[in-house]
Amino acid sequence: MTKEEFKNIINLYEKYESYITEYDHFGIYLYEGKCPIAEVSMQIADLLWKEIYSEEGIDWINWFMYENDFGNNGLKEFDADKNLICQDIDSLYDYIEQYKL
Repeated sequence: MTKEEFKNIINLYEKYESYITEYDHFGIYLYEGKCPIAEVSMQIADLLWKEIYSEEGIDWINWFMYENDFGNNGLKEFDADKNLICQDIDSLYDYIEQYKL
């Protein structure tokens, strides 16, 4: 996967999550209930990530998207050499390349 493809996927994830939030505002919860379509789609995405990255790489992707809200929460993480990592999509990609299968 190229960096551009990776960036496109992460940007689509962000768009997807914003749409899910919009549905939540109308009382439609796509992650739970009788037809949790968002949950199923995320399970599919997780299976696809597992074909490319180790569990540690996937953890960093999930940290960036959900804990750091696609870089918007301003959380900071550092590697063993105390270099700032995973602050934007480019640096996330560069860092997790070491976890490619």
